Formats: sequence, C-alpha cells, structure tokens
Amino acid sequence: MVRDWEVVREKVDEYRRGLLDEAQFKKFRLSYGIYGQRQKGFHMVRIKLPAGDISWEQMLKVCEVSERFSNGVIHVTTRQDIQLHWVRLEDVPEVLKELNSVGLSTKEACGDTVRNITACFLSSYCPKELFEVSTFAKFLRERLTGVYNLPRKFKIALSGCEEDCSYVRFHDIGLLAQRRNGSLGFKVFVGGGLGDTPMKGKELFSFLKVEEVLALCHSVLKVFEERGDRERKRRNRLKFLIEKLGFEEFKELFWQKFEKYRKIYKDFPQVLPLKSERSCPLKYQRVLR
Repeated sequence: MVRDWEVVREKVDEYRRGLLDEAQFKKFRLSYGIYGQRQKGFHMVRIKLPAGDISWEQMLKVCEVSERFSNGVIHVTTRQDIQLHWVRLEDVPEVLKELNSVGLSTKEACGDTVRNITACFLSSYCPKELFEVSTFAKFLRERLTGVYNLPRKFKIALSGCEEDCSYVRFHDIGLLAQRRNGSLGFKVFVGGGLGDTPMKGKELFSFLKVEEVLALCHSVLKVFEERGDRERKRRNRLKFLIEKLGFEEFKELFWQKFEKYRKIYKDFPQVLPLKSERSCPLKYQRVLR
C-alpha cells in the first residue's frame, strides 16, 4: 500500500517550523501532486489515475475527502486526473493518508516528472481495441514513478486502435496498439506535444513488441534526463530537444540506451484477450457507434 502521506507529513512539518525555505518546499510538494493556489494557505491536490481507472471504493473515498477537506467539488482533468481545490496545508497529510488507504496516489502528478499516463477511455470495452492498453498504462506508472530527475514534465499516452482516442502523436511518447503476424505491439511516436508550439510526434518504431515497451520508455527518458536544457524551461520539452538535435542524432542517442536497456527491462503486463473474443457492455454501445 502506498504511504505518500508519511513523507509529506514530515516535510510539511519541517516547512512550518522553518526548516525548509519556500523554494525547497515548492519543489517537494509539486513532486507529490500538491499545487499552491493564489489564495494564501490553500492548495490543490491532484490524484493520479493511470488510464483514468478508479474503483467504486476509491471514488467514494474521493467524495468523502472532498467533503471533509475541500469545498465538495471534484474536478476531472483532460489527463484523467482528479483535482481537489481549497485544501489547507495542514490538512494535506491527512488527505493523502485517506487517499493512500484505498490505493490512490498523488506522487509525481505535478512538477518535472512522468505525469499521469493516459489511455483510451474505452479501453477494455472498445470492440476495435487490439488489446487492453489500460493495463500497460498502470504497469508503466508503477515502473517509471520516482525513477528520474527530469528537466521538465513528461507525458505518455496509449491508444488501443487506429481511432486513436488518446491522440498519441501529441505526447512525449505515444503508443498505438498494433498486431503483426500474430504478435502484439505498438507503433511508437516521440516528441509530440501541444502548448503554444504544437508539434506532431515522429515515428520511432512502426512496430515494437510489447516485451520491449518498458525498455523503450527508460531509453527515451534517460536521453531526456541527460540532454534536456535545464536552463530554459519554457522550451525544455522532448519536442524541443529533438528539434535541436535533429531526429537522426536523437535516434543515435536513443539506440545507445535501448541496446542496453532491452537486455535489462524485459517484464511486461499480461496481455488480455482481443476484444473480438469479449463482449462490450450495453451502456457503451451507443458511444461506440
């Protein structure tokens, strides 16, 4: 069971006793999904939900926490997170304790981290989906959280079919499910993004076996960690690094890492049956037409 709240409680206590300055505490709290608000003394807490998946028990807990410690309003974001506003700093550790008790975490929901990993909202129900990509989103969240000291935020998305509900081409790493000669894998895009300088990701692999997805992510992240421009944060996203280096040089750096990591990181989640072998719940059928 995650225990983020114990770490946060210690740091909040140090900050309130003057042992951490504002800059030190800001960097820490952002790494645990805690944003400052313009209203002094209040904070926003962002809950990370890989693939937007949340159980009924977890949703009830979020509602309870919102009523007790926030303003009773739950905000759902485009990156499949949940945000609670108007939380007092002294209440933040208790909020996290309650969330952690049902397996919810805020770790690396903000800051220069691997942000929430998104997947198609119909994953596990869409009849067009080749395999359940939401499983990979949860798997990657577990393996990539707390590993890197990144120069800037980093976003990963997965889609289960060519409809591409997750817009994978507009993420730092985009994974589009593929099936080739009986094998399952992904078409891989890197360096996409929106913001004030939108860029479409470049195709790194037309087909990458599911067994190598973790090695792929570690390789791209390592290149970004080592070569990202930490002085100019406004233009410090993977898309700008690839633009600066050129795609061919970026690929050379990537392959240096990938040849090493593909021998180390070989685990991957269980691949569930193809959707043609499973039925779609009635409540989703109208959405899918």
